[in-house]
Amino acid sequence: MATGGLLTFRDNAVYIGWAKQAAWGTGLAPTNWWIWRDGSDVVTNKNVTIEREGDQSGFASLPYVDRATGMIKIIEYARPIVLGCALQSLLGTGSDAFTATVNTTLGVQATAGATTITSIADLGNTGNQGVVLEGGVASTNLEAILLNKTTRTGTGPWVYTLANAATVQRTHVNGSTVTAGSHVWTPKYAYDPYCIEVGYGEPGSGVTQVIRYIDCYCVDLNITSSKGKPVIAEHTWYAGRTQFIGTSLAAVTLPTGAPFKHTDASGLWLMAGAVTNNAATIEQFRLQLKRSETAEDFQSEGINSVFAIPGNIDISGSLSAIFNSFNDYNLMYYGAASPAANTTDSPVVGVNSVQVTYQQDALNSLLISLPNVNYQSAPLKPSLKGSGIRQPITFTASKNPPLGVVAPLAMTLLNSQMAVY
Repeated sequence: MATGGLLTFRDNAVYIGWAKQAAWGTGLAPTNWWIWRDGSDVVTNKNVTIEREGDQSGFASLPYVDRATGMIKIIEYARPIVLGCALQSLLGTGSDAFTATVNTTLGVQATAGATTITSIADLGNTGNQGVVLEGGVASTNLEAILLNKTTRTGTGPWVYTLANAATVQRTHVNGSTVTAGSHVWTPKYAYDPYCIEVGYGEPGSGVTQVIRYIDCYCVDLNITSSKGKPVIAEHTWYAGRTQFIGTSLAAVTLPTGAPFKHTDASGLWLMAGAVTNNAATIEQFRLQLKRSETAEDFQSEGINSVFAIPGNIDISGSLSAIFNSFNDYNLMYYGAASPAANTTDSPVVGVNSVQVTYQQDALNSLLISLPNVNYQSAPLKPSLKGSGIRQPITFTASKNPPLGVVAPLAMTLLNSQMAVY
Protein backbone atom coordinates (compact mmCIF):
# COMPACT_ATOMS: atom_id res chain seq x y z
CA MET A 1 0.00 0.00 0.00
CA ALA A 2 1.37 3.42 -0.99
CA THR A 3 2.35 5.65 1.92
CA GLY A 4 3.67 8.72 0.09
CA GLY A 5 1.64 11.79 -0.77
CA LEU A 6 0.35 12.67 -4.22
CA LEU A 7 3.05 14.28 -6.40
CA THR A 8 1.44 17.42 -7.81
CA PHE A 9 2.46 19.63 -10.69
CA ARG A 10 1.22 23.17 -11.26
CA ASP A 11 0.06 24.03 -14.78
CA ASN A 12 1.68 27.47 -14.56
CA ALA A 13 5.07 26.10 -13.52
CA VAL A 14 6.23 26.36 -17.12
CA TYR A 15 8.75 28.62 -18.81
CA ILE A 16 9.00 29.34 -22.54
CA GLY A 17 12.26 30.82 -23.79
CA TRP A 18 13.83 31.50 -27.16
CA ALA A 19 17.10 32.10 -28.95
CA LYS A 20 18.00 32.90 -32.54
CA GLN A 21 19.85 30.01 -34.16
CA ALA A 22 23.11 30.47 -36.04
CA ALA A 23 22.07 27.84 -38.58
CA TRP A 24 19.17 25.56 -39.44
CA GLY A 25 19.16 22.24 -37.62
CA THR A 26 21.17 23.34 -34.58
CA GLY A 27 19.31 24.28 -31.43
CA LEU A 28 20.50 26.67 -28.74
CA ALA A 29 19.79 27.29 -25.08
CA PRO A 30 17.31 30.16 -24.59
CA THR A 31 18.60 33.66 -23.92
CA ASN A 32 15.21 35.40 -23.66
CA TRP A 33 11.86 34.44 -22.16
CA TRP A 34 8.23 35.30 -22.76
CA ILE A 35 5.84 36.19 -19.95
CA TRP A 36 3.09 34.01 -21.38
CA ARG A 37 -0.62 34.24 -20.64
CA ASP A 38 -3.65 31.93 -20.65
CA GLY A 39 -4.34 30.61 -24.14
CA SER A 40 -0.69 29.95 -24.90
CA ASP A 41 -0.10 26.42 -26.15
CA VAL A 42 2.77 24.07 -26.93
CA VAL A 43 2.07 21.02 -29.08
CA THR A 44 4.36 18.25 -30.27
CA ASN A 45 2.87 16.61 -33.35
CA LYS A 46 3.92 13.13 -34.36
CA ASN A 47 1.98 11.49 -37.18
CA VAL A 48 1.68 7.77 -36.52
CA THR A 49 0.31 5.50 -39.22
CA ILE A 50 -0.90 2.01 -38.36
CA GLU A 51 -1.67 -0.21 -41.32
CA ARG A 52 -3.22 -3.58 -41.89
CA GLU A 53 -1.24 -5.95 -44.10
CA GLY A 54 -2.28 -9.18 -45.76
CA ASP A 55 -0.87 -11.49 -43.12
CA GLN A 56 -4.10 -13.54 -42.79
CA SER A 57 -4.71 -12.22 -39.25
CA GLY A 58 -7.04 -9.35 -40.13
CA PHE A 59 -5.38 -7.16 -37.47
CA ALA A 60 -3.56 -3.88 -37.87
CA SER A 61 0.07 -4.91 -37.70
CA LEU A 62 2.43 -2.22 -39.10
CA PRO A 63 2.88 0.99 -37.07
CA TYR A 64 5.34 3.69 -38.14
CA VAL A 65 6.02 7.41 -37.70
CA ASP A 66 5.86 9.36 -40.96
CA ARG A 67 6.27 12.93 -39.68
CA ALA A 68 7.16 14.90 -36.52
CA THR A 69 6.75 18.65 -35.97
CA GLY A 70 5.85 21.14 -33.27
CA MET A 71 3.60 24.17 -32.90
CA ILE A 72 3.91 26.91 -30.28
CA LYS A 73 1.34 29.61 -29.65
CA ILE A 74 2.34 32.52 -27.43
CA ILE A 75 -0.09 35.04 -25.98
CA GLU A 76 1.64 37.88 -24.14
CA TYR A 77 1.26 41.51 -23.24
CA ALA A 78 3.27 43.45 -25.82
CA ARG A 79 6.36 44.78 -24.07
CA PRO A 80 8.65 47.11 -26.06
CA ILE A 81 11.77 45.02 -25.47
CA VAL A 82 10.26 41.63 -26.45
CA LEU A 83 7.73 42.39 -29.21
CA GLY A 84 10.43 42.60 -31.87
CA CYS A 85 11.17 38.86 -31.69
CA ALA A 86 7.93 37.73 -33.34
CA LEU A 87 8.03 40.63 -35.80
CA GLN A 88 11.54 39.76 -36.95
CA SER A 89 10.74 36.08 -37.42
CA LEU A 90 7.44 36.66 -39.21
CA LEU A 91 8.79 39.33 -41.57
CA GLY A 92 11.99 37.44 -42.34
CA THR A 93 15.75 37.63 -42.60
CA GLY A 94 17.03 41.20 -42.58
CA SER A 95 13.61 42.74 -41.96
CA ASP A 96 14.80 44.59 -38.84
CA ALA A 97 16.63 47.76 -39.89
CA PHE A 98 18.29 48.67 -36.60
CA THR A 99 19.84 52.05 -35.83
CA ALA A 100 21.65 52.81 -32.57
CA THR A 101 20.36 56.34 -32.05
CA VAL A 102 22.22 56.70 -28.74
CA ASN A 103 24.73 54.24 -27.29
CA THR A 104 26.86 55.66 -24.49
CA THR A 105 27.24 55.70 -20.70
CA LEU A 106 26.90 58.10 -17.80
CA GLY A 107 30.04 60.04 -16.90
CA VAL A 108 28.75 60.85 -13.42
CA GLN A 109 26.19 59.16 -11.20
CA ALA A 110 22.63 60.38 -11.84
CA THR A 111 20.96 60.55 -8.45
CA ALA A 112 17.19 60.39 -8.02
CA GLY A 113 15.85 63.96 -8.09
CA ALA A 114 18.59 65.29 -10.37
CA THR A 115 17.56 67.59 -13.23
CA THR A 116 20.59 66.73 -15.40
CA ILE A 117 22.64 63.77 -16.57
CA THR A 118 26.25 63.62 -17.76
CA SER A 119 26.90 61.75 -21.02
CA ILE A 120 30.28 60.40 -22.14
CA ALA A 121 29.20 60.90 -25.77
CA ASP A 122 28.11 64.12 -27.46
CA LEU A 123 24.41 63.71 -28.29
CA GLY A 124 24.20 67.00 -30.19
CA ASN A 125 22.59 70.28 -29.22
CA THR A 126 19.38 70.41 -31.27
CA GLY A 127 15.89 69.30 -30.26
CA ASN A 128 14.92 66.65 -27.72
CA GLN A 129 16.08 63.04 -27.39
CA GLY A 130 14.40 60.20 -25.56
CA VAL A 131 16.86 57.75 -23.96
CA VAL A 132 16.73 54.86 -21.52
CA LEU A 133 19.02 54.64 -18.52
CA GLU A 134 20.09 51.06 -17.77
CA GLY A 135 17.98 49.59 -20.55
CA GLY A 136 17.88 46.01 -21.83
CA VAL A 137 15.77 42.86 -21.63
CA ALA A 138 16.61 41.97 -18.03
CA SER A 139 17.07 45.47 -16.62
CA THR A 140 15.81 45.95 -13.08
CA ASN A 141 16.52 49.69 -12.94
CA LEU A 142 15.23 50.84 -16.32
CA GLU A 143 14.16 54.46 -16.67
CA ALA A 144 13.20 56.43 -19.76
CA ILE A 145 13.88 60.17 -19.81
CA LEU A 146 13.62 63.00 -22.33
CA LEU A 147 16.67 65.23 -22.75
CA ASN A 148 16.58 68.82 -23.97
CA LYS A 149 19.70 68.78 -26.14
CA THR A 150 19.75 72.56 -26.52
CA THR A 151 20.91 72.72 -22.88
CA ARG A 152 24.20 70.91 -23.61
CA THR A 153 27.21 72.19 -21.69
CA GLY A 154 30.78 70.97 -21.30
CA THR A 155 33.47 69.81 -23.70
CA GLY A 156 33.31 66.11 -22.91
CA PRO A 157 31.68 64.61 -20.96
CA TRP A 158 28.58 66.64 -21.76
CA VAL A 159 25.80 67.68 -19.40
CA TYR A 160 22.15 67.66 -20.52
CA THR A 161 19.07 68.93 -18.69
CA LEU A 162 15.90 66.86 -18.71
CA ALA A 163 13.10 68.39 -20.77
CA ASN A 164 9.91 69.82 -19.28
CA ALA A 165 11.46 70.41 -15.84
CA ALA A 166 11.49 66.66 -15.20
CA THR A 167 13.83 64.90 -12.76
CA VAL A 168 15.59 61.55 -12.64
CA GLN A 169 13.36 59.12 -10.72
CA ARG A 170 15.94 56.45 -9.85
CA THR A 171 19.63 56.52 -8.98
CA HIS A 172 21.94 55.31 -11.76
CA VAL A 173 25.62 54.82 -10.94
CA ASN A 174 28.52 56.19 -12.97
CA GLY A 175 29.00 54.05 -16.08
CA SER A 176 25.34 53.07 -16.45
CA THR A 177 24.20 52.72 -20.04
CA VAL A 178 22.40 55.49 -21.92
CA THR A 179 20.75 54.01 -24.99
CA ALA A 180 18.11 54.50 -27.65
CA GLY A 181 17.48 52.11 -30.53
CA SER A 182 15.25 52.25 -33.58
CA HIS A 183 13.90 49.15 -35.34
CA VAL A 184 12.09 49.65 -38.65
CA TRP A 185 10.50 46.55 -40.19
CA THR A 186 9.89 45.73 -43.83
CA PRO A 187 8.86 42.25 -45.08
CA LYS A 188 11.61 40.02 -46.55
CA TYR A 189 11.62 36.67 -48.26
CA ALA A 190 13.58 34.18 -46.15
CA TYR A 191 13.16 32.86 -42.62
CA ASP A 192 15.65 33.00 -39.77
CA PRO A 193 15.51 29.84 -37.63
CA TYR A 194 14.75 30.24 -33.94
CA CYS A 195 14.91 27.77 -31.07
CA ILE A 196 12.12 27.69 -28.48
CA GLU A 197 12.60 25.84 -25.19
CA VAL A 198 9.84 24.78 -22.83
CA GLY A 199 10.64 23.81 -19.24
CA TYR A 200 8.06 22.00 -17.14
CA GLY A 201 8.20 22.02 -13.34
CA GLU A 202 10.04 23.81 -10.59
CA PRO A 203 13.58 23.16 -9.35
CA GLY A 204 13.45 20.61 -6.53
CA SER A 205 9.85 19.59 -7.27
CA GLY A 206 10.81 16.08 -8.40
CA VAL A 207 8.97 16.49 -11.73
CA THR A 208 10.90 18.46 -14.31
CA GLN A 209 11.51 18.10 -18.02
CA VAL A 210 12.86 20.30 -20.79
CA ILE A 211 11.79 20.10 -24.44
CA ARG A 212 13.51 22.12 -27.14
CA TYR A 213 11.82 23.02 -30.45
CA ILE A 214 14.36 23.57 -33.22
CA ASP A 215 14.02 25.43 -36.56
CA CYS A 216 11.05 27.54 -35.42
CA TYR A 217 9.57 30.39 -37.43
CA CYS A 218 6.59 32.67 -36.82
CA VAL A 219 3.67 32.32 -39.25
CA ASP A 220 1.12 34.76 -37.84
CA LEU A 221 0.98 37.67 -35.42
CA ASN A 222 -2.12 39.37 -34.01
CA ILE A 223 -1.91 42.68 -32.16
CA THR A 224 -5.02 43.59 -30.19
CA SER A 225 -5.64 46.88 -28.41
CA SER A 226 -8.77 47.40 -26.31
CA LYS A 227 -9.93 50.33 -24.21
CA GLY A 228 -8.32 50.45 -20.79
CA LYS A 229 -6.25 47.29 -21.37
CA PRO A 230 -2.63 46.40 -22.16
CA VAL A 231 -1.90 45.62 -25.81
CA ILE A 232 -1.89 41.87 -26.50
CA ALA A 233 0.47 40.14 -28.95
CA GLU A 234 -0.52 36.65 -30.07
CA HIS A 235 1.89 34.75 -32.31
CA THR A 236 2.09 31.22 -33.68
CA TRP A 237 5.32 29.37 -34.48
CA TYR A 238 5.97 26.18 -36.44
CA ALA A 239 8.86 23.97 -35.37
CA GLY A 240 10.77 21.68 -37.71
CA ARG A 241 11.76 19.23 -34.98
CA THR A 242 11.65 18.62 -31.25
CA GLN A 243 14.40 17.48 -28.90
CA PHE A 244 14.34 16.07 -25.37
CA ILE A 245 16.97 17.98 -23.39
CA GLY A 246 16.68 16.42 -19.96
CA THR A 247 15.45 17.46 -16.54
CA SER A 248 17.71 20.45 -15.77
CA LEU A 249 15.68 23.65 -15.97
CA ALA A 250 17.26 26.84 -17.27
CA ALA A 251 17.79 29.85 -15.02
CA VAL A 252 15.00 32.12 -16.24
CA THR A 253 15.37 35.90 -16.46
CA LEU A 254 12.03 37.44 -17.40
CA PRO A 255 11.88 40.71 -19.35
CA THR A 256 11.22 43.82 -17.31
CA GLY A 257 9.30 46.94 -18.18
CA ALA A 258 5.59 47.58 -18.57
CA PRO A 259 3.63 46.54 -21.68
CA PHE A 260 2.11 49.01 -24.11
CA LYS A 261 -1.44 50.02 -23.19
CA HIS A 262 -4.37 51.24 -25.25
CA THR A 263 -4.17 54.53 -23.38
CA ASP A 264 -0.58 55.02 -24.65
CA ALA A 265 -2.14 55.90 -28.02
CA SER A 266 -4.46 58.58 -26.66
CA GLY A 267 -4.68 61.37 -29.23
CA LEU A 268 -2.26 59.54 -31.55
CA TRP A 269 -4.71 57.76 -33.84
CA LEU A 270 -4.88 58.93 -37.46
CA MET A 271 -7.48 58.03 -40.07
CA ALA A 272 -7.03 59.59 -43.49
CA GLY A 273 -4.13 61.50 -41.90
CA ALA A 274 -6.35 63.28 -39.37
CA VAL A 275 -7.03 62.91 -35.65
CA THR A 276 -10.66 64.00 -36.12
CA ASN A 277 -13.89 62.10 -36.85
CA ASN A 278 -13.85 58.43 -35.80
CA ALA A 279 -10.08 58.57 -35.21
CA ALA A 280 -10.79 60.47 -31.99
CA THR A 281 -12.87 57.72 -30.39
CA ILE A 282 -11.28 54.36 -31.24
CA GLU A 283 -12.00 51.86 -28.48
CA GLN A 284 -10.64 48.69 -30.07
CA PHE A 285 -8.11 47.83 -32.78
CA ARG A 286 -6.88 44.51 -34.12
CA LEU A 287 -4.14 43.87 -36.67
CA GLN A 288 -3.43 40.44 -38.15
CA LEU A 289 -0.25 39.60 -40.06
CA LYS A 290 -0.30 36.13 -41.56
CA ARG A 291 2.03 34.17 -43.82
CA SER A 292 -0.39 32.38 -46.13
CA GLU A 293 0.51 29.05 -47.71
CA THR A 294 3.77 28.85 -45.79
CA ALA A 295 5.75 26.03 -47.36
CA GLU A 296 6.79 24.21 -44.18
CA ASP A 297 6.70 20.69 -45.60
CA PHE A 298 10.25 20.36 -46.90
CA GLN A 299 10.61 16.81 -45.65
CA SER A 300 13.12 14.55 -47.32
CA GLU A 301 14.90 11.48 -45.90
CA GLY A 302 13.96 11.98 -42.26
CA ILE A 303 10.70 12.57 -40.42
CA ASN A 304 11.35 16.32 -40.03
CA SER A 305 11.30 19.27 -42.41
CA VAL A 306 14.81 20.45 -43.25
CA PHE A 307 13.93 24.14 -43.81
CA ALA A 308 11.01 26.46 -44.61
CA ILE A 309 10.33 29.44 -46.87
CA PRO A 310 7.89 32.28 -46.19
CA GLY A 311 4.62 32.40 -48.11
CA ASN A 312 2.65 35.50 -49.02
CA ILE A 313 1.79 38.05 -46.34
CA ASP A 314 -1.86 38.80 -45.68
CA ILE A 315 -2.54 41.97 -43.65
CA SER A 316 -6.01 42.54 -42.29
CA GLY A 317 -7.63 44.12 -39.30
CA SER A 318 -10.58 45.73 -37.63
CA LEU A 319 -11.39 48.64 -35.38
CA SER A 320 -14.33 49.96 -33.45
CA ALA A 321 -15.04 53.60 -32.72
CA ILE A 322 -17.71 55.46 -30.79
CA PHE A 323 -19.51 56.75 -33.87
CA ASN A 324 -19.36 60.47 -34.61
CA SER A 325 -18.80 60.66 -38.38
CA PHE A 326 -20.38 59.19 -41.52
CA ASN A 327 -17.06 59.42 -43.41
CA ASP A 328 -16.18 55.74 -43.02
CA TYR A 329 -19.71 54.56 -43.71
CA ASN A 330 -19.80 56.61 -46.91
CA LEU A 331 -16.36 55.40 -47.97
CA MET A 332 -17.47 51.80 -47.63
CA TYR A 333 -20.77 52.02 -49.48
CA TYR A 334 -20.44 55.01 -51.80
CA GLY A 335 -16.70 55.15 -52.46
CA ALA A 336 -16.25 58.69 -51.09
CA ALA A 337 -16.28 60.27 -47.64
CA SER A 338 -18.58 63.06 -48.87
CA PRO A 339 -20.68 61.66 -51.74
CA ALA A 340 -22.96 63.86 -53.80
CA ALA A 341 -26.67 63.79 -53.10
CA ASN A 342 -28.52 60.87 -54.72
CA THR A 343 -25.31 58.83 -55.13
CA THR A 344 -26.13 55.13 -55.43
CA ASP A 345 -24.10 52.06 -54.58
CA SER A 346 -20.59 52.48 -55.93
CA PRO A 347 -18.30 49.83 -57.45
CA VAL A 348 -15.37 51.72 -55.94
CA VAL A 349 -13.79 50.03 -52.94
CA GLY A 350 -13.54 52.39 -50.01
CA VAL A 351 -9.86 53.16 -49.29
CA ASN A 352 -8.47 54.87 -46.22
CA SER A 353 -5.30 55.02 -44.13
CA VAL A 354 -4.92 54.04 -40.47
CA GLN A 355 -2.01 54.90 -38.21
CA VAL A 356 -1.44 54.56 -34.49
CA THR A 357 1.51 55.28 -32.20
CA TYR A 358 1.70 53.70 -28.76
CA GLN A 359 3.96 56.15 -26.91
CA GLN A 360 4.74 54.56 -23.56
CA ASP A 361 7.32 57.11 -22.38
CA ALA A 362 10.07 59.35 -23.70
CA LEU A 363 11.57 56.53 -25.79
CA ASN A 364 9.59 53.27 -25.88
CA SER A 365 7.02 53.46 -28.66
CA LEU A 366 5.39 51.39 -31.39
CA LEU A 367 4.23 52.92 -34.67
CA ILE A 368 1.83 50.95 -36.89
CA SER A 369 1.07 52.58 -40.23
CA LEU A 370 -1.35 51.15 -42.81
CA PRO A 371 -1.30 53.65 -45.70
CA ASN A 372 -3.78 51.79 -47.88
CA VAL A 373 -6.60 49.86 -46.21
CA ASN A 374 -9.54 48.60 -48.27
CA TYR A 375 -12.82 48.64 -46.38
CA GLN A 376 -14.78 45.38 -46.29
CA SER A 377 -17.45 46.33 -43.77
CA ALA A 378 -18.51 49.49 -41.93
CA PRO A 379 -22.09 48.98 -40.76
CA LEU A 380 -24.24 51.11 -38.46
CA LYS A 381 -26.64 49.14 -36.29
CA PRO A 382 -29.60 50.93 -34.68
CA SER A 383 -30.73 49.86 -31.23
CA LEU A 384 -33.59 50.56 -28.85
CA LYS A 385 -31.18 50.88 -25.90
CA GLY A 386 -30.70 54.60 -26.43
CA SER A 387 -26.92 54.31 -26.02
CA GLY A 388 -24.16 55.57 -28.28
CA ILE A 389 -23.68 53.89 -31.65
CA ARG A 390 -20.47 51.95 -32.27
CA GLN A 391 -18.92 51.89 -35.73
CA PRO A 392 -17.20 48.53 -36.41
CA ILE A 393 -14.89 48.52 -39.43
CA THR A 394 -13.06 45.61 -41.03
CA PHE A 395 -10.38 46.02 -43.67
CA THR A 396 -7.57 44.43 -45.67
CA ALA A 397 -4.34 46.27 -46.47
CA SER A 398 -2.82 46.29 -49.95
CA LYS A 399 -0.09 48.00 -51.93
CA ASN A 400 -0.80 51.53 -53.11
CA PRO A 401 -1.13 51.87 -56.01
CA PRO A 402 -1.65 48.20 -56.94
CA LEU A 403 1.40 48.20 -59.22
CA GLY A 404 3.46 50.61 -57.15
CA VAL A 405 6.10 50.13 -54.53
CA VAL A 406 4.43 51.57 -51.41
CA ALA A 407 4.24 48.72 -48.88
CA PRO A 408 0.90 48.17 -47.12
CA LEU A 409 2.54 48.13 -43.70
CA ALA A 410 5.23 50.10 -41.87
CA MET A 411 6.18 49.36 -38.27
CA THR A 412 8.73 51.17 -36.12
CA LEU A 413 9.67 50.06 -32.61
CA LEU A 414 11.79 52.34 -30.42
CA ASN A 415 13.37 50.76 -27.34
CA SER A 416 16.69 49.94 -25.66
CA GLN A 417 17.37 46.73 -27.61
CA MET A 418 20.78 47.62 -29.06
CA ALA A 419 20.98 44.95 -31.78
CA VAL A 420 18.80 43.40 -34.43
CA TYR A 421 16.34 40.80 -33.23
